[in-house]
Amino acid sequence: MRVVLTACAIDLELRQIHGFDEVRTLTPNEAALLTYLAAHPGRPLSKETLLTEVWGYKKGVDSSTVFTTIRRLRTKIEADPAKPDHLITVRGLGYRFVTAKVSTSTLLGRSADLARVEQLLEAARLVTIVGPGGMGKTRLAREALARHNGPGWFCDLSETHDATEVTAAVTAATAGPDQVLDQSNALLVLDNLEQVLEGAASVVRRWLSFLPDLKILATSREALELEPERTLVLGPLDAGDAAELFRRRALAVDPGFEASAPVIDAIVERLDGIPLAVELAAGRIRVLAPDDVLKRLDDQLAILRGRRRDRPARHATLEAAVDGSWDLLSAEERVAFARCAVFHGGFDLPAAETVLGPDALDLVEGLVARSLLWVDRNGRAPRFRIYEVLRAYARAQLAGNGDADDARLAHAHHYARARWARVPLAEVDNCIAAARHAVGDDAGHLVLALQFHIRERYKLDDILPLVARAVEGVTDMTLKARILRSRGDLFVMAGRGDDGAPDLDAAFELAQTHGLVRTEALVWAARGSKARLEGDSLGAIALFERALELLDPKKDEAAVGAMYGRMGLTWGDLGELDKAMHWLGRALEVHVATGNALNEANVRTNRVQLRSTGTNVELEELARALRLAEGVGSFRLMAHALFQTARLLTDRGEHDEARTALERSRRFYALVGKEPKWLEALS
Repeated sequence: MRVVLTACAIDLELRQIHGFDEVRTLTPNEAALLTYLAAHPGRPLSKETLLTEVWGYKKGVDSSTVFTTIRRLRTKIEADPAKPDHLITVRGLGYRFVTAKVSTSTLLGRSADLARVEQLLEAARLVTIVGPGGMGKTRLAREALARHNGPGWFCDLSETHDATEVTAAVTAATAGPDQVLDQSNALLVLDNLEQVLEGAASVVRRWLSFLPDLKILATSREALELEPERTLVLGPLDAGDAAELFRRRALAVDPGFEASAPVIDAIVERLDGIPLAVELAAGRIRVLAPDDVLKRLDDQLAILRGRRRDRPARHATLEAAVDGSWDLLSAEERVAFARCAVFHGGFDLPAAETVLGPDALDLVEGLVARSLLWVDRNGRAPRFRIYEVLRAYARAQLAGNGDADDARLAHAHHYARARWARVPLAEVDNCIAAARHAVGDDAGHLVLALQFHIRERYKLDDILPLVARAVEGVTDMTLKARILRSRGDLFVMAGRGDDGAPDLDAAFELAQTHGLVRTEALVWAARGSKARLEGDSLGAIALFERALELLDPKKDEAAVGAMYGRMGLTWGDLGELDKAMHWLGRALEVHVATGNALNEANVRTNRVQLRSTGTNVELEELARALRLAEGVGSFRLMAHALFQTARLLTDRGEHDEARTALERSRRFYALVGKEPKWLEALS
């Protein structure tokens, strides 16, 4: 056994002390006493206990052996025997052994959180680590205790139910009454305090009032809400640390474990980086391949179960970890939390008021306080988010309480009522979900508002059922014409022009019947793109010119700029590079003037594609295009800009950088559809 102290390290088997000028030696008596003390760190041990347990004295026998041995030990292991750091006298109780608090933990990715806890403990006497079950609150608190330079105790309250049991649990953990806590720089960790929040608050308040040197570090799913309290809201691990945790746990169950980084990254992203969820998923590597783990995460409650016997029952499954929070909710809060399952990607307060009802503000505040929702303040207004593993639990509750249909209809009504021309990026996932449940023209309006994101962020086959549902349900013929034109254009862009032709024909007929000039122009444009992709470049130019004749340059700047861009690409197909660059230049002027970031990114990328000489200016042009594409969330254009970057870098002979750009390009192409053939050729 090896004990590490502030000034030295002790090998108890060899009875040697290293770290001073010379190697010091322990006598058998000293080694026996130190071995027992090291096995019971932090606990006050009476002289009688030590005589009985270390040397086998009968109870009632008095001896100076303990005092003498302690005194000799201090001269050998303490930096200053007159002011001992490790062998502490506890008046009236005996002696307590304090380790050097040097951590041997493998706590991963929590260094910043640990530093913050220590900082808070310097400033306040009551600090609470708050977070949902499975976030790692207990491990962080244990690590903080291990690093604390002073007496400390860890008290697990997971099985307590009232204030009396809290006091009894602390007495058992400290091996003494309240007075044991009355020591300089003492730290008491109260773990799982949410079990007895109301009763514990009064006990904690009393201790802080009568024990002026005591500091308390609590872990809870909800803060105590006492005046001196400071809180640390513990969030998930970042992506890199979560992936490393998965690897470590997977290797523990399968020493031959191997998996590609993208698969592991995808798994931990689906699990929001929540440590318990990551560990439970990694445990499935015993019987599943990594790809299979990823596929089965659609049913997180089923797959996130563990077999480790050293894990508390409350952490044996994801469901058990959330049960503790669910049990603490009122009936109204349970209904509200279950209804939160219908949201995707977060929600704002107006959306909550539609779905949760008039008491939404209080209900949301309560769920945030209980760590079931968290507040994202990165935007102009707060958004409320639910971790995906918690949403799986909420979804199961919603399915079982008979409220699912009403909740989904309320959700769909709220987002359809917004009538956005283009859905904000933050609300895309909500609007996709809403479109699946909206009825009549509401579904049509949602699909039209989503058409940009459908084109730029999704695979066509994944989204076609949603568009088909909207087409079938609309009664407004103007709306129907616009949706049919949009779907036809999607087919053309995916290289499936023949599948899109019937939609374009139907949209054209409705446009002429109802005088929809802009829709008619966009049908001509889609037909032009179809002709270009089929190799009829001159026919495509004629169709684009027909579209330009119908578009109003003042009202339809985005569409006009897009036609200029298509003309430029088509002239490029014909080898007329001067004409191509002329039209692309006109397109760029329009898009910059109107602030159309998407089309600007597209044109900048296409200009480099058509005429590149490998200059730094062209690389910066592509970097700018990539930033614009990222800003609007276009996976398609991000893939395109990265591919052109890889091509240019290859021409310059910078193959490592090219390979990196190409791999990033592939990841984005995978999100929106099949990789282009020329991408494989470059690879």
